[in-house]
Amino acid sequence: MKNIDKIWNEKPILLIMILAIVSRVVAIFFAKGYGMSDDHFLVLEWAQNWLDGEKINRLRPAGHSIVYPGLHYFVLLAFQKIGFYKPDFIMYIIRFLHASFSLLTIYFGYKIVILRADKKTAAEAGLLLAILWLFPFMSVRNLIEFVCIPFIMIAAYYLLKYEDQRKLSFVLFAGLFTGLAFVFRYQVNLFAISFFIVLLIKKDIKAAITLTVGFILSSFLIQGIADWVAYGYPYASFLSYYLYNSSNAYNYTTGAWYVYIFTLIGVLIPPASLFILFGFLNQWKRWAILFWPVLFFLFFHSVFPNKQERFILPAIPLLIIVGIAGWREYSSQSPFWQRHIKLHTGLWRWFWVVNCLLLVFVTTTYSKRARVETMNYLSTKDDITAILVETSDRTAPQLPMFYLGKKVPIYTMNMKSSIDSIKSEFSKGTVPNYIVMMNYKRIEERNLRLNQLYPKRVKLTDISPSLIDQLLYILNPRHNINQRCSIYKVQNDKLNLTE
Repeated sequence: MKNIDKIWNEKPILLIMILAIVSRVVAIFFAKGYGMSDDHFLVLEWAQNWLDGEKINRLRPAGHSIVYPGLHYFVLLAFQKIGFYKPDFIMYIIRFLHASFSLLTIYFGYKIVILRADKKTAAEAGLLLAILWLFPFMSVRNLIEFVCIPFIMIAAYYLLKYEDQRKLSFVLFAGLFTGLAFVFRYQVNLFAISFFIVLLIKKDIKAAITLTVGFILSSFLIQGIADWVAYGYPYASFLSYYLYNSSNAYNYTTGAWYVYIFTLIGVLIPPASLFILFGFLNQWKRWAILFWPVLFFLFFHSVFPNKQERFILPAIPLLIIVGIAGWREYSSQSPFWQRHIKLHTGLWRWFWVVNCLLLVFVTTTYSKRARVETMNYLSTKDDITAILVETSDRTAPQLPMFYLGKKVPIYTMNMKSSIDSIKSEFSKGTVPNYIVMMNYKRIEERNLRLNQLYPKRVKLTDISPSLIDQLLYILNPRHNINQRCSIYKVQNDKLNLTE
């Protein structure tokens, strides 16, 4: 303990990075699966499809960047070339790469605070970035909202360095890294616009222009040229994304403008979250170059109809470091908190107790376990011709074909599907010889219906969702379809389609 205290007092960043690495190593091995549909189907499935020879449709630009799934394509290609193409193992490597990259967020977060505050404050901010309960889990996800964060942090660091040293090269670097962040997550252009406006308000025209040049340079060299080659003109994906979201803003999850305020309060664990938010709002002038971009980013997403918690992830690390710095500055000068130091200490201890409990639980969570393990199980079967996914719901969740390791047709039989319509689909393609039944609702009624298609079938196994998947389903069954999967093998796959 004395050695730990010595390291914490002399080189806190070393201890912080060790904790960050340990927590992320745990996530690499235990936080398997995927969090949302986008971080699998718009990344790994795209990369897998390209590997299988699917061509990009030049006439219809994708509404998402092809750069990020393109990087995954090269990882998959490398494993294919060495003759060791095992999807489950490949995902350990991909999680490792993501976890390693996320360490930049912590390092530069600490460096940012050091530029404006003391080592103790920087250490606290760095520790939060390292082991806030959600971050290790998110660090191994293929989620563009999180992958773009290290670039944002590096850009923020160089902007603060510029304010101290007035070297235009720092602003150029900030523009370059903001452009890189934009390549992964298009909404990052809100940060670029905000940085530009803040510099203009400060009447620093040269810096504003230099920032813009850096942003355009890096974004064009990567995103612009990639789209030019793929679709025939630069920034085709971004334009498609902008047009699609402008016309479909109300077609996804919507919510009131204050939804994200409560999200932040919950994620950062009250009452400490209120301290951080207060500290952030108290720094609108001293940390203006970071404060206003974060506020603008959150404001935009608060007024935009489509609301999903992951959308605000890019702003959270900067909010944390500015908020911690602001709260420490305020509380050290507040007569109330100076008189109630024990209360203040106790409230922060409460935060760390709750955070550590959540950290252990979330970092070891296998998200979408039932779907992934279903595909892992079926990947061991060499005789699969096609798969029928049967559900009692209106729709069935997509199965992650990447883990299957082969291409086979997938048919869906929902609560409204008629036997005749299913037979008609089968007659146009390959008849399924494996069945995946989702959940156990009205199981007897569904079995009677399946008997009309497959009177002879045998259950192979049941695969249950993880504990957190079950919890999320209980809390919101409409949007979290995390259900047990039952796998059946058809004993006689020569279905009489004319009967």
